Amino acid sequence: MTLEVIFNNLQRVAEACAKRDIDARWLVFGSILSNPAVASDVDVLIVYSNALHVDIVRAELARIDCFPPFHLVFLLPSEERELQFIARLKLSKEIWPPPSSVSERLLDVN
Repeated sequence: MTLEVIFNNLQRVAEACAKRDIDARWLVFGSILSNPAVASDVDVLIVYSNALHVDIVRAELARIDCFPPFHLVFLLPSEERELQFIARLKLSKEIWPPPSSVSERLLDVN
């Protein structure tokens, strides 16, 4: 599966979740970006605001037949800020929200 297909699949799932009022920020990071030929998984950070939504997101992602498989990291905005997870990433790609929809959001962690 190419990076473009992986990104498109993730964007579709993130958009479907957003339509269900699941407010989350999605980023891909790790070796899939720096060396996709040898990556053993697709690392996805999901910064979410409601713990009830985690199972819904997992179920939506389970519908995607993806190799390499997804490795999901779920953090609340407060956890992300405390860990400075995004700031510490050497390489990442924001999947959701789309750049045109970013305004003052609950999940603005930077």
